[in-house]
Amino acid sequence: MGAPSTAGSVDPAGSVARTAIGPDAWVARASATPGASAPLLAREATTWLFVPGDRPERFAKALAAGADAVIIDLEDAVAPSDKSAARDAVAAFLRAGTPGAFVRINDASSEHFEADLDLLRAALAADDRLLGVVLPKAESSADIAAVRATLGAGLPIVALIESALGLHRVHEVAAAGIERIAFGAIDYAVDLGLGSDPRALDHARSVLTHASRVAGLPAPVDAPSLAIRDAEALAREAALAVTFGYGGKLCIHPAQVAVVAAAFAPTTAEIAWSQRVVAAAEAAAQGGAPGQGAVQLDGRMIDRPVIEQAERVLARAAAPPAAPAAAHPTTAAHPTTPPAAAQMTTPPAAPQRTPLETPAPKDQP
Repeated sequence: MGAPSTAGSVDPAGSVARTAIGPDAWVARASATPGASAPLLAREATTWLFVPGDRPERFAKALAAGADAVIIDLEDAVAPSDKSAARDAVAAFLRAGTPGAFVRINDASSEHFEADLDLLRAALAADDRLLGVVLPKAESSADIAAVRATLGAGLPIVALIESALGLHRVHEVAAAGIERIAFGAIDYAVDLGLGSDPRALDHARSVLTHASRVAGLPAPVDAPSLAIRDAEALAREAALAVTFGYGGKLCIHPAQVAVVAAAFAPTTAEIAWSQRVVAAAEAAAQGGAPGQGAVQLDGRMIDRPVIEQAERVLARAAAPPAAPAAAHPTTAAHPTTPPAAAQMTTPPAAPQRTPLETPAPKDQP
């Protein structure tokens, strides 16, 4: 799985204020990998901002909001009577040569599905700025194959799991050649008739993390919050997603982007600790103990799982390793205390959960 955030789990210095890394990190990596920017973005983006497809005057504003990725929505945000006009607006935008965007099409069972695919096929043929497709209500590998049959194998697909059937078949969907999984919590809750207690979503969130890991996909993207103007509520929801191993979150308003980015960014203390862990492991390897057993740092055992966790933090932060620290190789493969736990202070209290809200109106995803 791609670098899942470990925010709040490797912080021996205690809690510190989080700083958003911003969209430049993935851009720099993409520029170093010619031809791979769209798949890389799909796998690494943290903040995903929706904009309604029938509101072209908002497209530029969405692109300027600082999100890692923008999704132009042809599904829930657009009334059936406006679908055709929205497709025309999206086509014009993609032709304009502006920074690219993902497009959320209508689901495979919709009467609008084929017309949406035709739009995207034309955009690809014209080499327009289409970065990928978001497929709602993904419920089988056949849904993914239907998109691939029209658009080919190169375009990244983000599959939204929004139903009981989608969750039941998520391993099938995850192995069908997609780039990433995202959670559509509102539609999922409606499908199952769930109540307002947010614990009802815990099982689904965990399953998506597990399915992503098994399929070798990046950490999944969490559902959007309906807390548009309540930054504290949004931060709690984003922190909960981090706790469940998610790597990003959908946004439905530009004001949400910075809050979500900050919640998923490693803290300065996490980065500093991870730099020291990686440096200690490298020093041990140079001293003749490459990757076997564990090393010591500050009198504590550090073995491979902790080192890998530190490497993921640094990959997320795009931070260089620190200067090598003194390290002491040891042959102990597994210290009595689990190494990850040995590096952690008392875990922070679980984020306060906010009640599941009612479905978004039709002008929101």
